[in-house]
Amino acid sequence: MKNILKNYPQPSKPRYLKENFRTFKDTIIASYRDKDFYNGSKSTGYGGYKYDGRWKQIAINCKTEYRLKDYSKILQINCDFGFLLYDLKNLNKTYNIFGTESSRYAIKNAIPGLRNKIKYTKPIDINYKKNQFDLIICLGVVYTLTIPDSITLLKKISNFSKNSFITLATYKTETEKKLFEKWTLGGNLCLKRNEWKLLFKEANYKGDYLFIDSNYLNLKTKK
Repeated sequence: MKNILKNYPQPSKPRYLKENFRTFKDTIIASYRDKDFYNGSKSTGYGGYKYDGRWKQIAINCKTEYRLKDYSKILQINCDFGFLLYDLKNLNKTYNIFGTESSRYAIKNAIPGLRNKIKYTKPIDINYKKNQFDLIICLGVVYTLTIPDSITLLKKISNFSKNSFITLATYKTETEKKLFEKWTLGGNLCLKRNEWKLLFKEANYKGDYLFIDSNYLNLKTKK
């Protein structure tokens, strides 16, 4: 299983979550994916979303893991401000990069020169030709949907791409599930690994994936 995020920086120290670290009201605010989500407080989102170069190695991983060549076509679904797409383009100027976003705020604040490459659309509404892309990247998106919509998106990703990489929320124990639910602002589907694999079978999804759980995020309960 290929993993383009193998070098993505994760906290070395535990993230201790206090009770009501994020409230349901915070979840509502974050759902709009506007200024409060990207550049508001930590309770409603990123707490400041800026380019810091962390995606450069991920772009290199995309190239090496999927053997991208000159003029390869790459799509990122819900690409935020386009940081990964920017680093991919800098890695190889011939890459044909495309992004979609369900946030007009994100598109407005995307890296200059990329805004015309990002299409405003909901993830499940993407529509392209069969095998149009050499690689589709979909980070932190599938598990924010309902089960029917996640199946729809997985089917589309498989149909529109030769290769794909997605991330999914998962757990093994109830403690892990509760920790992730305290942390996440948009994660509607935190499923067990075998449950995700049932969804893969239903959608005929055969691409790569990375399971994200409370251990991966280094989440701990504040005592």
